[in-house]
Amino acid sequence: NLVVSNKNGAQVRLMDVADVQDAQKDIEKIARVNQQSAIAVQVIKQSDANAVGVSEQIRATIDKLEKDYASTGLNIEVANDSSVYTLASADAVIHDLILAIVLVAVVMLFFLHSIRNALIVMVAIPASLIATFIGMALLGYSLNLMSLLGLSLVVGILVDDAIVVLENIYRHMEMGKNRVRAAYDATKEIGFTVTSITLVIVVVFVPIALSTGLAADIIKQFCVTVSIATLLSLLSSFTIVPWLSSRFGKLEKISNKTFFGRIIIGFEKGLQRFTNWVSNILKWSLAHKKTTLGLVLGLFIGSFFLIGGGFIGAEFFAKSDRGEFLVQIEMPKDASIEQTNAMTQKAEDYLRKKKEVTKLIATVGQSSEGMGASQATAYKSEINVQLVEKKKRADAANIYAAKIKKELEPLLVGAKVKTVPVSILGSAEQAPLALIVTGPELDSVMTFAKAAMNSLKTVQGATEMRLSVEAGNPEINVQVDRDKMAALGLSLSTVGATMQTAFSGNTNGKFRQGEYEYDINIRYGSFNRQSIEDVSNLLFINDKGEQIRLAQFAAIKESSGPSQ
Repeated sequence: NLVVSNKNGAQVRLMDVADVQDAQKDIEKIARVNQQSAIAVQVIKQSDANAVGVSEQIRATIDKLEKDYASTGLNIEVANDSSVYTLASADAVIHDLILAIVLVAVVMLFFLHSIRNALIVMVAIPASLIATFIGMALLGYSLNLMSLLGLSLVVGILVDDAIVVLENIYRHMEMGKNRVRAAYDATKEIGFTVTSITLVIVVVFVPIALSTGLAADIIKQFCVTVSIATLLSLLSSFTIVPWLSSRFGKLEKISNKTFFGRIIIGFEKGLQRFTNWVSNILKWSLAHKKTTLGLVLGLFIGSFFLIGGGFIGAEFFAKSDRGEFLVQIEMPKDASIEQTNAMTQKAEDYLRKKKEVTKLIATVGQSSEGMGASQATAYKSEINVQLVEKKKRADAANIYAAKIKKELEPLLVGAKVKTVPVSILGSAEQAPLALIVTGPELDSVMTFAKAAMNSLKTVQGATEMRLSVEAGNPEINVQVDRDKMAALGLSLSTVGATMQTAFSGNTNGKFRQGEYEYDINIRYGSFNRQSIEDVSNLLFINDKGEQIRLAQFAAIKESSGPSQ
């Protein structure tokens, strides 16, 4: 009933010239979890933030929100959490670390013939690891996959120096020295040798840690952790091991009268047989120098042919299996979000019937681009498919994704289907090979790029080829003649604002009801914004009150938008 004009006593109300409806905003994106409509909220951590810490804080906030709004039945579900994979990987590395310590202890027990001696050596592991944690804290490192992997690797190295020092101490004790003198003389005797053994390991990792580049950024913490732990193991072998040996060291005599003694004697006999077998091989090699040298050179040269012949490939990261992949669907560029949604629902219905699939997260009107970034497009959609555990399925995630693509292509007629495994970083994996074409002009670059792509399509095994530059979306191009526009009494700002209001709407006006505020969106009805003729016939009112059509001062034609 709002009066919009009162001329010559005649009131014109809004309902006389417009269709007023209580409606919702036009849908731009649609989200579903397991085919159930949802409001999806994507949280991306800052570059310097800890993913696990952010995840824990978010989950705590979710619990608080659900408690505060329990009366409304609010339910917030974490559909996908990349930190879960990180935690599982870290737990696996910690498990391997504990297993490595146990295995080292068992091996030390067999070779040193005494629980006492094994414990003296094993002290070097926690002493070095705890001190390593201090060094990591000073450098600002955290317990992540790379640092934990470095700790797992270094467990065996930590006891090397201690074993060498302890064995030499017992050799001096067998010479008749008391344990204090034996500890002092033995450590002094082989100090240089043990130091050189340790520094050989350190000089391999330190230069890598000091280098630059992407690979160095990834493995820097790994290299630094190994170097710190190795140097600290050298320190413990020169301090803790001699000190413990001087206080608790004791020559052990193996006897077959005890159960443990019989096990050690049996192990020694087996070790002696193995030693004799290796000694015989060494004797034969020394007796046949030319044959041995020829075999070694043949193996050395032949190993390079394994790479050259394609038996061993090369890649930046080994294929990881996170148990999930993305199904990316692309419709023609003029498709509406409703058409894209209908096609996506077809794919969801098909995937939901697969026994290997545990969860589907669909986003219509959005697709992942690059390292986890997303781009809003009405003609694209994406389905995140999560699978059962690896041991419960026959195929790896990337193989299963390739099979799903072949099955979906005949089902989704008129759409392009692409499946992309999710990498260890939690984002869509990038193509393993990229050809970059550069030039002064986009048109010439596109010509050469298309020619290169056609040539690459002939390569056996090559698939999923696409150009990084996409053609622009179809659009209606309006070229305004400024002179004609000015002569007709219009300004560019008036023309732009009118076109914006007519086709996109204007929400400057607000309607308040109680504590709620609603946008008032004014625009042409859908019937009057369907074709290029509707654009040409758009009316403007100049300062004289005259009606001017857009076609009177502008050239209107169909074209495509800027390339992406």
